Amino acid sequence: MITLTARLITAAVVAAGALALPVPADAQAPQRGSCQYEDGNTDGTACLWTDPDTGIEFDVDSRNYVTR
Repeated sequence: MITLTARLITAAVVAAGALALPVPADAQAPQRGSCQYEDGNTDGTACLWTDPDTGIEFDVDSRNYVTR
């Protein structure tokens, strides 16, 4: 019983420590510029499209403009 209690306490402390650690800004999603068009950028770079009606941002991969 003591071993089980010790394991539960250890797990709780580790979980609490993981939740308390700040995440550096550069570890979050990559920053993307605004899209030239709704379906992306003409140079093929990924971007964020903001719907003018709702304000919702969409991550666009610009694959329509990639030349092969």
